[in-house]
Amino acid sequence: MKNDQLTRCTQILKKRAVEVIDLKCIDLTGRLHHISLPVRPGILERLIDEGVGFDGSGYGFRKVENSDMVLIPDLSTAVMDPFRQASTLSFFANIFLTDNGRTPFSQDGRMIARRAEQVLKETQEIDISAAISQLDQMAQPAVQAASTAAMPEQKPAAPSPEEAKAVPTEQKKEDEDISEEDDYIIVTTAMDDFGRMQKKLEELEIVAENARLQRIPKDYKVLGVEETKKVMKALDTFEEDDDVQNVYHNLEIPDELLDEMEE
Repeated sequence: MKNDQLTRCTQILKKRAVEVIDLKCIDLTGRLHHISLPVRPGILERLIDEGVGFDGSGYGFRKVENSDMVLIPDLSTAVMDPFRQASTLSFFANIFLTDNGRTPFSQDGRMIARRAEQVLKETQEIDISAAISQLDQMAQPAVQAASTAAMPEQKPAAPSPEEAKAVPTEQKKEDEDISEEDDYIIVTTAMDDFGRMQKKLEELEIVAENARLQRIPKDYKVLGVEETKKVMKALDTFEEDDDVQNVYHNLEIPDELLDEMEE
């Protein structure tokens, strides 16, 4: 599995002419930290084998006298950063100590999340990974272009749905979508095409009121009654947690299943 992920990431480096690799980690207060490295031959292999050292005291992890730590990328989290000017491949990374055993850091936010998931499995018999395994991991940006009624007069009016279809380039991709909601036209496109979409909107002098990244599943999963109840219980647990900002899932509950659950 690791070799397959390494091959995939190496192909991305070549295909997208990646200039920078960015490693991200999170502290216990929810702040995101990162280290950026220029791409060099064999850099992924070295990062997997050796990681990259950093001073954990700067992140509030440990005291200065014992703060040497290592970041090792999780290759499964590879995604192109749509906001950097230089072509950048971004990873979430796991934090390790520099001892001989390369011990995982117990206060790594991702480590804590994995432990929390294990507790849910053991105490509530909830297998989150199995129940939501179909969720697409590729975050996609949703670009909202305000209509005339929602925009100042000096700004050009947003296009009609017919005109908006000209926003993507000549050949519309399968993962692009244009829809209307209230007084807005919503354009959804793959994350890799985020920059292209922004450029086209600028060319058409369309001012987007909001642009954000969100996880959109490619397909939805229908489970049995008991499995659905377990997943919904897990989702409620996450949504009630003040430290959780957003919860995404691909669970579909048809009306007949909902009626069966209410019986």
